[in-house]
Amino acid sequence: MTLEPASELLARRRRRWLLLLVLAGLAWGLQGLGAPETVEADAWRRGAKERPLIVAHGGGLRHAPANTLAALLRAAATGVDVLEFDVQLSADDQLVLMHDLTVDRTTDGTGPVRSLILAELQALNAAAHFEGPAGEGHAPEPIPTLADVLKHFAPSPLRFVIELKNPGADGALAAKGLAEALRRFKLEDRVIVGSFHGETLAAFREASGGAVLTSGAPGEVARVMLLPALGLAGGAFDPAPVAVLQIPLQAGPLELSAQGFIRRAQALGQAVQYWTVNDLAAMERLALAGADGIMTDDVPALRAVLKAQGFTLPDPWIATL
Repeated sequence: MTLEPASELLARRRRRWLLLLVLAGLAWGLQGLGAPETVEADAWRRGAKERPLIVAHGGGLRHAPANTLAALLRAAATGVDVLEFDVQLSADDQLVLMHDLTVDRTTDGTGPVRSLILAELQALNAAAHFEGPAGEGHAPEPIPTLADVLKHFAPSPLRFVIELKNPGADGALAAKGLAEALRRFKLEDRVIVGSFHGETLAAFREASGGAVLTSGAPGEVARVMLLPALGLAGGAFDPAPVAVLQIPLQAGPLELSAQGFIRRAQALGQAVQYWTVNDLAAMERLALAGADGIMTDDVPALRAVLKAQGFTLPDPWIATL
């Protein structure tokens, strides 16, 4: 089996974003500017002398297998503000951590996540194809459940970015399960929920009763980004319900990381987080431009960049297992 390199996966995601942004921006322009009440993200925005939040993408997947408890625990012990991971449904409707809709790329199994019951998923090795910075492998790791992860980290000071991967009816079911889990562990004020699927995000907002902040689906992000830039938003423009913009540095030829863009979004009450940033120069540029959060595979590298700029870093957190 040939695995898609992470760089190619990221490039493909950026191309997809460009297409979605353009199409969705046109659609929003035709539909008008109506929006619900503004949702602000003050807790996720940096102050004038503060640094961007350090967000461990997949738990910091350069140093441990993505979306595993081992990765999340390592990131927490290194020192981060936010743990990012992806969730989706098993065949028996359990929420598990997995990025792809199939298990093929990261485990020793095959097939859609949705076709395997929890017991089958947890029999797989989620570290089967992991190679660290020096090419070393990793001890076997099971696919964790959302409940297990939240149980481990609820006592911590850490925050979370959680992406819902399922679309359609499955997305609505996953959204309901996530909202219930966040209520059960009392984590609603420490989480940003996102999805590429607008209907899934809408279902989550309904299920959570607006108690959890969300980022935007591509159509929503397009509206927030493109209409003000084109002068089409008007004085009554309202970015709700997108509390946090989670975007790449670029979408095709569109540069999304300029200081002016960040300030415009922040003026609307939003926080701006960038994915997935592993280049040191890009980290430096974003920190200076005022980005509210930087999502990275390489937590030690981002910590080093921010330390060199004179920022105080987050303390490590060690779980008591």
